[in-house]
Amino acid sequence: MEARTASGSDGAARERAAQTIAAIASPPGPAERGIVRLSGPGARAIALALLRPSPELELRTRGVWRARLFDGVGEQPGWVLWMPGPRSYTGEDVAELHGPGAPPLVAALLRRALELGARLAGPGEFTRRAFENGRIDLTRAEGVLELVSAANERERRAATALLSGGLERHVSTLRDLLLDLRVLCEASLDFDEADTGHVPREQLEALALAARAALEDTLGFERRRVRTNVRPRAVLFGAPNAGKSTLFNALTGGRALVSPLPGATRDVLRGAARAGAFELELVDTAGLDERLARAEREHPDLQAQHLAAVEAAGADLLVAVVSAADSS
Repeated sequence: MEARTASGSDGAARERAAQTIAAIASPPGPAERGIVRLSGPGARAIALALLRPSPELELRTRGVWRARLFDGVGEQPGWVLWMPGPRSYTGEDVAELHGPGAPPLVAALLRRALELGARLAGPGEFTRRAFENGRIDLTRAEGVLELVSAANERERRAATALLSGGLERHVSTLRDLLLDLRVLCEASLDFDEADTGHVPREQLEALALAARAALEDTLGFERRRVRTNVRPRAVLFGAPNAGKSTLFNALTGGRALVSPLPGATRDVLRGAARAGAFELELVDTAGLDERLARAEREHPDLQAQHLAAVEAAGADLLVAVVSAADSS
């Protein structure tokens, strides 16, 4: 019985460790300090295994302690930060190990944490757990991801505005107005005009106009906000055999099928085109043929043109391609 109990306890410990994620939380390259972060039910046990034993390092209460970090090969001087859930960034138990910022030492500390049962965190997984545990809303989670991937000052400012709750404040105002409008509309259905609970039509109209203004304000905020890691999208369009695929291949190095016969392009093709430091997504689409308007709905060429129309509708830039033979 004792052996089975011990085995069950070991299995539970392994399961807790497997639910625990670890990653390097400091910028790449040499620095004064390197950070390995742990989050999950096994964070405390793994962190203690990475520390030289000390009566002060029980990690029972939130705090910061000077410590000796053991990476499986040698010791490193450092600090340990312990933040038990739910009062942590992810809402789970979180431990941060701060040691010397030499990349080999930081990598050794992470490798040891993984050997002790943690798994490597996926991209944005700490933020995803914070969202799932109700520590941040979806707009702030998006702001964190955009902030860490910002490529310039303009993108950083846009991500900071999102992270500070800019979109959430707009949405919250809109939500409150719509809830008030719903309540008053339901009340107006329950009471006649002669009843004291009746809501005047003018009051409903004023609230609806306020909700509309809040919606336009929210949409304006989103349109003004810079999207990070999204290349502008230019769509090539024109008549069949105008040379769209030839131009697409020349600009992207792609291998779009080129043929003197019309209708060679049916699928949407995408590629990256660069002009100096500027990069955009170039899209090749089927040629537009007005005669196909009379074709059957299931005609493959008509379906290809429908795909082309969808791409054109969402393009940042439409590039009209005209055959040199038809330019006269």
